[in-house]
Amino acid sequence: MESPLVMRHKDSSDIGRLDMQLIGTFLSFASRGDRVGLNQMLRQGISPNVQDYDKRTALHLAASEGHASIVELLLAYKADVNLNDRWRRTPLTDAKLYGHRDICRILEVYGGKDSNSDHPLTVRREEDSVEVNIDISELNLQHSSIIEQGLFGESEKVKWRGTWVVKTVIKRVFSAKVNTLLRELRHPNILQFLGSIVHGDEMILITEYLPKGNLQDILRKRLDPPTALRYALDIARGMNYLHRHKPLPIVHNNLHPKNLLLDEGGHLKIGEYWVQILDNRIYANQDCCQLNNGCNFISHLSHDISKDIYSFGLIFYQMLEGKQITDRISDLEKKLYTGRYPSRILQLIEDCTNTVPCTRPSFATVIEILEEVSLLSRKAGPGGNKQSRGVKVIFPSGEIRHFYQPIKAAEVMLETPNFFLVNTRSLKIGRRFSALNADEDLDMGNVYAMFPMKRVNSFVSAADMGALLLTANSVSKRVSIGSFRILPESCVEYSALEIVQPQANYEQQVLPKLNLDDIEEFSTPEFKHRLSMCRSKKPLLETIAEEPVCSR
Repeated sequence: MESPLVMRHKDSSDIGRLDMQLIGTFLSFASRGDRVGLNQMLRQGISPNVQDYDKRTALHLAASEGHASIVELLLAYKADVNLNDRWRRTPLTDAKLYGHRDICRILEVYGGKDSNSDHPLTVRREEDSVEVNIDISELNLQHSSIIEQGLFGESEKVKWRGTWVVKTVIKRVFSAKVNTLLRELRHPNILQFLGSIVHGDEMILITEYLPKGNLQDILRKRLDPPTALRYALDIARGMNYLHRHKPLPIVHNNLHPKNLLLDEGGHLKIGEYWVQILDNRIYANQDCCQLNNGCNFISHLSHDISKDIYSFGLIFYQMLEGKQITDRISDLEKKLYTGRYPSRILQLIEDCTNTVPCTRPSFATVIEILEEVSLLSRKAGPGGNKQSRGVKVIFPSGEIRHFYQPIKAAEVMLETPNFFLVNTRSLKIGRRFSALNADEDLDMGNVYAMFPMKRVNSFVSAADMGALLLTANSVSKRVSIGSFRILPESCVEYSALEIVQPQANYEQQVLPKLNLDDIEEFSTPEFKHRLSMCRSKKPLLETIAEEPVCSR
């Protein structure tokens, strides 16, 4: 059977069949020159021609970054040397653009072609405009629209070479060094700067257009842990690329959910990283830094870098908890928060938001921790011992939440007053509810449900059992998207961070559901018969419930 990592180049529709998490990791290895990691994935069967949703391959990124050994490795694995990305650039075009002559020679030996022979990127002066990288006549302003009001001015969606891009007009003109610096930045997790045009006393920036919105739009509630982990890795990889830029790091200084944009593959890209570059003369005059103030300069940059780390910690917390971090967190909230996530993630957030800037980790360290947690969660799989599975609690709202640390019934019931907690294994139709005492511990590996306190002395009915069944099914259906199945919190089996392992056939992946076998009454023929014979007598609108009448 062919490896699930293998993906032969066909068209962009094929991308959806491959785990984009693996593509992101593969391209990240190529971008940062990790020959060992890249070679390992190639040996496992991944095609060297996989592309992200911008149609960039590992060869594009390696050629842009000047990693000659990576280029040679990819070519040895039969990488297509002339694939075009979304902007019709080949790897040779990128290598020439960034001045990597050694890579140009390698690519030319393998038959590489420069796409600029058809669409030259010119720099020339006319009476009232200077074109830098982009021919102004190629911008199609028909059907354009204002999409946002940024820090520098309005951003407008326009077409360039048949592709939607974003045009931002800035009321200032910047040096050629700034334009060159922006043009050289290429990474899967940063918004692509395509070029600029100087027109009189204004500058027009052209960047890629991402129609899926930003992270702020989806942070109305807590994200499921696998998605939060994937987004955190996207942010960390993009920021690590900017911070490790030579000769000087690029500091964002305004990292915010609104600046984190979603691409077609569901990954995040960092936007507005150029604000600090355009607003800081340091980057425009790098050769002006003198040795006598070098120490203060480096100290200033380090402090700014730590601000980005702090912002990342706040965003990661908000993705996991669905709310912004505050100084006043109750003991109950801390207990619930600690129980939901592994200690490595909790410690990482605490380190990133440490009040002492110099103690915060680098983004390289953040990536190592997140990748380790991701790897462990994949190895754990859907099985494992009871401790790794944790406790599942079905809340009155239908939310199914996981707890992975020891927790008492009282701590859960305090969050939802006037409800009691019961182990679903004890539910038997016709028997009374067996409510947990407040000081009882929840047993790992079990499923618990909450019922109104007024039912504490009542008998369990078929309608009660049916409600649990409907809850489990509805949660599973809400997370189905096309041929993909995304694990909700109710299905994460390892430290709240399980990642779905790639399957040979992605359209046949099965979403794990709430284990109804744990609720013994569901499996009995008597329950199935009685549930099928139930009918509703009258609706009780004030409680949005129904009174069941069962035939005997």
